[in-house]
Amino acid sequence: MRILFYVLIIFVMSSCAMPFIEGTWRYYEGEKYGFVIGDSKESTFKKIKLNFSNRDSLLIIRDYTETGETNRLESFELSECRGPATQRSCYYRLKVDELSVLASPISDFDRWEIEFPAEWVNSIHLIFENGMLKEIIRDRWLYERP
Repeated sequence: MRILFYVLIIFVMSSCAMPFIEGTWRYYEGEKYGFVIGDSKESTFKKIKLNFSNRDSLLIIRDYTETGETNRLESFELSECRGPATQRSCYYRLKVDELSVLASPISDFDRWEIEFPAEWVNSIHLIFENGMLKEIIRDRWLYERP
C-alpha cells in the first residue's frame, strides 16, 4: 500500500508541476523583459542588442506564404526555407551578437522572435503594428507540442 502511495505522489508531482514552469504569457501594455509597449522598432532593436548579447540568443524572423506567393525571405542569403512551393515556410536567424544595425529583412517584418539556448522551447515574441511594439509574448515549454 505504501508503494502505491509513493507512486501516486510522484505521478501527481510530475504532472502538476509543469504548469508552474511552462506556459505562454501575453502582454499588451507596460514593460516586460526589458521591452516597452509602444516603443519603435529601432528602440526595441537596441534593447535586444543591449540585453541579449553574449547569451547565445538568436533573433528569428519567420515568413509563411500562401499558394502562388513568393516568400519574402527567400532572396536573403541566410534564410532557410522548407515545404512545397504552394505553402513555403522560411526563416531568417542570426545570433544577437552578430547584429549590427536594424536593416532588411529584420526591419521589414512585424514579428520578431528571440530564442534562448535551452533544452526546451524558451522564447520571446515581439509583435509590431505601424512600426510600434504592440504585444510581447513569452513562451516556455519543456517540449514541442504537436
